[in-house]
Amino acid sequence: VSVIGLRMAVNAPDAAGLQEGLSRLLAHRLTQERELFVLERQRIERLGAEKELAAEGETSFWSGSHLIDGTIEPDLNAPGMLKVRLHLASPGSAPALLTADGVRTNLGSLADALAGKVLAALRKTPTAIWQPEAEAQRFWEEAVWARRWNQWRAAAAAMEAAWALGLRGSNHAAFRMELLLGSVEA
Repeated sequence: VSVIGLRMAVNAPDAAGLQEGLSRLLAHRLTQERELFVLERQRIERLGAEKELAAEGETSFWSGSHLIDGTIEPDLNAPGMLKVRLHLASPGSAPALLTADGVRTNLGSLADALAGKVLAALRKTPTAIWQPEAEAQRFWEEAVWARRWNQWRAAAAAMEAAWALGLRGSNHAAFRMELLLGSVEA
């Protein structure tokens, strides 16, 4: 499965963050499934080298060719809500349209819902139980560690992931601002 990415249908101040955050969360959620190999478009140049290293007989691994892209739209009737429309293109068939609605402040749940729809369309049964709260906590711990070692950009990236997964206490917001300012100055 190649995740091309999600794009905002309208120009909004937080469009870039939503696009990148939800695209990455969806790709990450899909990587939790053993039956899928997920390739983000940003890393497609690595595919050739990896294919060269493949053992004989792994043809089913390399013959998969599903593409995912889509749009993110704010729900005009419900502020704070998003509607995502995914296009799942598979060889030999028309692209499937998959939709999910979710809260703008809980991209982790929205990514999980989208992953479930992708798996259903591919006729795969989810094998992983994703725990976005636990993952957010791990990203928080990584951000704290990176900050301790003055790795501002790494700390800010980890904190943004924790934030996108729903870790939004007042102490998290203050730490996030500190990291964002520190990564700009670094």
